[in-house]
Amino acid sequence: MANLFQKILHKGRFIIVAAIVLTITSAPFMSNAGGSTQSTIQISASDTIAGLSSEIEVANANPFENLEVLVLKPSGNQLSIETVSDKEGKADLTLSDYHLREAGIYSVAAKRIGSNEKYSKEYNFEVRSNTVSTTKSTVELSKNTAEKGETVEMKAYLTDQYGNPINGHSLQVVSSKDTDAIYSPSYVTDKNGVMDFYISSETKGIATYTVLDTTVNKQLATQPKLAFLSGNEIYKEVGGWSNDVAKIVLAAESGPIDSFRISGLSGNVEDGESKTITVTALDADGYTVTDYTGEIRFSSSDDSATLPNDYTFLAEDQGEHQFNLAVKFVTTGPQILTVTDVDQFNITGDAEFDVVNAGNIGEEVIEVEPDFETEEFTREGDFTLISPASGSYSTNEIQIQGEADYGYSAIIYVDDEEAGRTEVDFDNSFSYTLENVDDGTYDIYVDIVDLGEGDPGEEEILEVIENSDLERIVIDTTAPELVSITVDPSGSITPGETIEITVLSEDNLDSVSVLLNEELYELEATAVSGKYQTTAIVPDEEGEVSVDVILVDALGNEVQYRDELTLTVASDTTEIPEEPVLENVLPGQVSGLTTSPGQGEILLTWEASEEGSNPISFYKIYYGPSPEALFASTQTYDSSTTWSITDLQGEDMYYIAVSAIDSEGNEGPLSGVTSSKPLAKAATEPTDIPILTTTTITETGTPGETPDSGPETTAIISLSLALALGYTCRKKLSIQKI
Repeated sequence: MANLFQKILHKGRFIIVAAIVLTITSAPFMSNAGGSTQSTIQISASDTIAGLSSEIEVANANPFENLEVLVLKPSGNQLSIETVSDKEGKADLTLSDYHLREAGIYSVAAKRIGSNEKYSKEYNFEVRSNTVSTTKSTVELSKNTAEKGETVEMKAYLTDQYGNPINGHSLQVVSSKDTDAIYSPSYVTDKNGVMDFYISSETKGIATYTVLDTTVNKQLATQPKLAFLSGNEIYKEVGGWSNDVAKIVLAAESGPIDSFRISGLSGNVEDGESKTITVTALDADGYTVTDYTGEIRFSSSDDSATLPNDYTFLAEDQGEHQFNLAVKFVTTGPQILTVTDVDQFNITGDAEFDVVNAGNIGEEVIEVEPDFETEEFTREGDFTLISPASGSYSTNEIQIQGEADYGYSAIIYVDDEEAGRTEVDFDNSFSYTLENVDDGTYDIYVDIVDLGEGDPGEEEILEVIENSDLERIVIDTTAPELVSITVDPSGSITPGETIEITVLSEDNLDSVSVLLNEELYELEATAVSGKYQTTAIVPDEEGEVSVDVILVDALGNEVQYRDELTLTVASDTTEIPEEPVLENVLPGQVSGLTTSPGQGEILLTWEASEEGSNPISFYKIYYGPSPEALFASTQTYDSSTTWSITDLQGEDMYYIAVSAIDSEGNEGPLSGVTSSKPLAKAATEPTDIPILTTTTITETGTPGETPDSGPETTAIISLSLALALGYTCRKKLSIQKI
């Protein structure tokens, strides 16, 4: 019997193999029955320019169907957007400029939400680099000092405002020394936006180089300097430099950094006046250390002074940097400004001066003892902290640095509460960083103590050895707010006409400018607090021109308001139709806004808004990190009064408000602002996405699924094998009986 069974198996192998092949080849068809197929939705998108939006069109969907659009960026990141088709199965949506700042080839695909289908066929569109940015484009020298006759390499990097390279542009380098020889092996910038130049000179001196983009007739803001020197000589006033920066010496000849010189604060300084200062790195002999690239920090005896942020010297600084309108003092009397190397506390430089009241310039200042108590926040300490110094800062980190005897510990106090502890290092210095500090005013001081035993951070204080003075710190990381922008004349403007632009914002801003027709105009402060004005020329072509506003405060906080104003440029002969004046009642204010936190999301509900002149079309949700900074927004699909804000950072507080939008696009007033914290997201396994291997989903949406191949397929294969074997055995037994 055993031999018979072996013969049956041997002779029936082809039937078993055939059954296996049939089962395997039929698996894809069986998978499709319960698996996924590629979506038949059609999608397209328009080419655009970096920083501008693109229109996406979706077709061949069912009427009023929920769709998911997947956008693949050149960097490999993805964006998932949900939309709804209209009664014809089509959908139009705008991919905002925020997501299109990277130049390159983008891909879009779509699928139906809730269906078991893959994304549709991809459609590619291109985002080209924007116009040349004279401030973002950079110029670098391979070195800053060279011998006469030596060749130095220069690289010009041409980019738009988002850092995208611009190729095919012709660049020209102009030197302030007419004896310099400048050569380039190429005619235009390469695909990376780079063009190489080689510079040499047979005469000594310092040259300033200006790079011109002759393709668009623009001059780059970066103007590097190069010193051609001879032997071991020391040159004074080379290239027209002033006496303050006259000493230039080869890096090999100058000694190591020994101190700093602060220029620009001689004589009396008016209180409240913004001053420009220059810091120069010096060696022990007073020569400029041209290769100094250390980091410096400012401090002052004026606790209320406004000081520059920490600065790291660049190679092109050649040991000297100017801080434009960067310091301001408010406390009258003798004051000191100190600059210190962050890594070497013993390398410093001071400037002594008198701060006088602006109204008493030229008059004798008589000191009068006040007959009332003033707020006193100083603390009589044994030593002064190296960092921070009292003043305002535009960073959310505060670095505490000082000197004490090795073996002791430093305890940092903020508003009389312990904020941290650290040990004094063997070089008799200590350092501690306070992170994620909110905007506000803080009193900081340090006690040097001898600690006993205990858990780390909770050791017993045996003795307070010495303590520091108190430093009052103001943290301000909030960018300036734009109140309004107006032009005169208003309405239709003639091509080439000169207009006056007025911007209202905060007082004492460091810079106020507007971007009009790719030209940057700086605004000047007026006698009215917070009011800035300038004149500009509108373009010669007719049409609509947008105006951007750029604000920078004294601490370097910068914000750009895009398309804040639109100008209509038209000649006198152009007829502009007058729009009929209709009474228009806005939607009512949204009320009853409530929140419910979820994992990485916040669920919202509110009461329906009262209709105005038109029915409510949808609601717009604003959210952000504070009630005054509701920068992000999303919107509902219809007039329903529930929504979920997704992809939020867990444990972060979000502030939220809602407004109603009617069918004509009119927006009603915002609701009251409420706040909520989403729950932390649970860890999940990564999900494959058909058109990309790396996924970053910023909106809700689930990538397509792969075809099923589970227990059903295994069962079918096993059944096929059993039937084939059974049939073969039965046939052979019948033959044996015969």
